[in-house]
Amino acid sequence: RIPSQESVDAASENDNSVTAKFTHILQKDAFLVFRALCKLSMKPLPDGTPDPKSHELRSKILSLHLLLSILQNAGPVFRNNEMFITAIKQYLCVALSKNGVSSVPEVFE
Repeated sequence: RIPSQESVDAASENDNSVTAKFTHILQKDAFLVFRALCKLSMKPLPDGTPDPKSHELRSKILSLHLLLSILQNAGPVFRNNEMFITAIKQYLCVALSKNGVSSVPEVFE
């Protein structure tokens, strides 16, 4: 059996230090994947018109598609757990606002 209480240090270079408590290791993994995808989607693209085959653009688009899939298929824990709600506010809202003003049509869509 997996331990019932897992914690993760949710601190990074730009975040305040937060220790999150999860009831299952899968919740911790889901949180870390969600946060990583949000951060990946916020990475800046090179100046000018990016090459559609560039690693940066493809990573950004893939991360946004995966975030959409996560949100469309989210279960009750993701929708009701305070830690995930905070992650949505802290990471997803910023990611969407940064990408929503992108001049690259593939990112904006």
